[in-house]
This record gives sequence, C-alpha cells and structure tokens, in this order.
Amino acid sequence: MASSMRGFFAKIFLTALPVLAIFSAYAAEKVTFEANSPLTVAVGEAFRVEFALNAKPDEDSFKAPSFEGFDVLAGPAVSQGSSVQIINGSMTKSVSYTYTFVLLPQAAGNVTVGAAEVKVDGTTYRTRPLPIEIVNEGEGSRAQQQQQGGSNR
Repeated sequence: MASSMRGFFAKIFLTALPVLAIFSAYAAEKVTFEANSPLTVAVGEAFRVEFALNAKPDEDSFKAPSFEGFDVLAGPAVSQGSSVQIINGSMTKSVSYTYTFVLLPQAAGNVTVGAAEVKVDGTTYRTRPLPIEIVNEGEGSRAQQQQQGGSNR
C-alpha cells in the first residue's frame, strides 16, 4: 500500500514540474498596476496622481477611486505607449497605459487616495491606496525638515 502511494505522489510531482516551468516563463510578463503621487502637498496646490498599467486594459474597465478630500481638476487623461524589443532573435512587446488626474486638496490633514481598479483579460487588478499628507501653504518645507531631523526626546 505504501509503495503504491509513493508512486502516486511521484507521478503528481513529475506532472507538476513542467507546469511550474511554464508559469515562470509567463512571470516576466506579469501585469503591474501602480499608483504614483507626491507624499506631501500644500492646500490649494494642484498635483498629479498617475495610475500606470503595463498591459492593455479591457475596454472601459478602468475605475478611478473616489477622490475624497480632493477636487478633481482634470482627468482621467489616458496616455498609451508601446515598445518592441528584439533580443537574440526573440521579440518582446510591451505596452503601457497611464491614467492621470490633476487634484486639488480641500483641507490640511492626512488623506488617502483609494485604490483604482482595472481589468486585463477579465482579471481585476487594483493599485495600493496612496496616503498623502496635506499641509497648509508654507509648511511644506518645514514639515520635511522636521521629518529629517528625527526626535530630540
């Protein structure tokens, strides 16, 4: 009984190996969807938030987060790029889609831009929420100096 069990596991293990090899080949083309913005902005200062995708999104699948605490001045502006590289005879094609919003903070405090969402081939991808510190005008440079100074306690 034990030896037939062992043979059974060996068979499963061997069939699993080629599948793993295929997955690691695809891992290079992993879909990434990232959000970028400044860490600190002043009240009344417009700034950009970008959501970057390295794949072709399904049509009309992009969902912006609710920009609570901000006025949306512009967006989404969608820019699209693609590049083709040929290395050692093998061709790799990469595409990028960037959704840009221009936001205006409404009041000082810590505000988080929520996760944006997009679908690629039916799979949903989300960005990480972005925490942004909103300071009163003129405090931006002072706040940064305090952060670098460390605590004197």
